[in-house]
Amino acid sequence: MAEHLFELNRRWLAEGVCDDAMALRKRGERLGLKLPPWFLGSLRAAAKLEHKHPRGKELLGTTEGAEMATRASVALHRFSRLKGQPSTAAFPACGMGLDLLHFLQLFPQARARASDLQPLHAAMCQENLRRLGLRAQVLCEDVLHPAWQERVDYAFLDPARRSSGDRRVDLQPPLKDALSWLSCGEQAQIKLAPAFKPHEHGLGDDWSWEWVQLGKEVLECFGTRDGRGDIRATVLEADGSSLGSLALAEDAKVETSHGDDWVSLPAPVLGVAGLLKASAGNEGLEPSPWTMVWRGRGKAPFWESFAILEVLPWKGKKTLKQLEKIDQSFVIRVTGGGDSRGIQKALSPMAGHGEQSLILARQGKGWELLRSLKVEGLGAPQIT
Repeated sequence: MAEHLFELNRRWLAEGVCDDAMALRKRGERLGLKLPPWFLGSLRAAAKLEHKHPRGKELLGTTEGAEMATRASVALHRFSRLKGQPSTAAFPACGMGLDLLHFLQLFPQARARASDLQPLHAAMCQENLRRLGLRAQVLCEDVLHPAWQERVDYAFLDPARRSSGDRRVDLQPPLKDALSWLSCGEQAQIKLAPAFKPHEHGLGDDWSWEWVQLGKEVLECFGTRDGRGDIRATVLEADGSSLGSLALAEDAKVETSHGDDWVSLPAPVLGVAGLLKASAGNEGLEPSPWTMVWRGRGKAPFWESFAILEVLPWKGKKTLKQLEKIDQSFVIRVTGGGDSRGIQKALSPMAGHGEQSLILARQGKGWELLRSLKVEGLGAPQIT
């Protein structure tokens, strides 16, 4: 790999050059260079990496690698599941190496070894280590046929899951082979897409699986080989601190519901983790006539709860006139159950940051608006 292109990449990123491909090619031609596609992609990737690492704009990567890369806050949460401080670590299929960088910045004394089948990826990983002043051995080799088999304190794998911007149905390497390789670590973790379903793969109780939500977005599922077999959902603050983590047992205590005047909306992470019904039962919530709306008052951060002020069947202009009389803006929430884009467009002039919320919910074959006050969840006022 030409080191002068890496150096040129570093200089251009520092200058904040644009990512217009034609303009960059012409700039390269003036220097007597024909810039390869990966070089142009690396400048676009830096804009995505800025949101995933404190020094992301300085890093070298591919656009696909930047899409898959882990945010620092999520990586730190994942590492918090480890016991003690690993002194040796292995990162096969490392790609541009962002998870390795997160790990070494948390455990700077660890001796780490990384590898990737693609020479370009291995070279990018080595260059990113150099740019951040970190050290690790980086090899170009196949994760399924490594040149070394030694035991390490910690092994981590992030299999390829995307192709041309779409999630792969099959993992590379395949999940069975990946989990077998991870047996080289005393502790091991694997990162997968949020849509991953452990039960569909017949995995035993050696692994616990956790889905992580940051803000409103579920970002990843990861497995930790801990012998517990837990299924867990976690909601994080932007800085990585946990707002709440939930792992429900079958005999979880059921609390009393709070009556028909309260409704609750679940955090997205509950659905992808398969914990929605279990969490609702644990909170004492009951199904409602509306799709994806539960009766009762659930607790943050896994539930947003609302006190219902009024239920308005959607009748087009007639309903809009009723809302106009209230003379305020609404926080508009939409639940699943069908195509509601036309209704959302009609409501958009009323959208804002008012004290009241409008929950657009499917009820049978029609839609209803639940005019309500938010009483539990992020941004909720303190109401007793």
